Amino acid sequence: MSGGRPITPLHGGHVGLLCTAGLLNGVFGEGKERHIARWRTVKSVTTFEVEEDGYKEVHRRERFSNELALIYEDGQRLVLTEARKEKENAGRALAAGAA
Repeated sequence: MSGGRPITPLHGGHVGLLCTAGLLNGVFGEGKERHIARWRTVKSVTTFEVEEDGYKEVHRRERFSNELALIYEDGQRLVLTEARKEKENAGRALAAGAA
């Protein structure tokens, strides 16, 4: 486990790298704000079909995102994830690629 203060302020990208490396897991805060943090990488697969000229294509898109679970001293739980509309984004990406 690493410790100490960073030489420069951490930016979002730095924090993301440390979290996915598992270096920011642990106990944080004091009093009512004391909690355990656990980061993990989650894989999601989106499947969608496109029909054109009598042919049906099945597409699978794999994506990785991060998830943070917090458990507070009083038992309260909070899971932070990235909110996305996968099907809407899949269609947009296909249309953009076809152009």
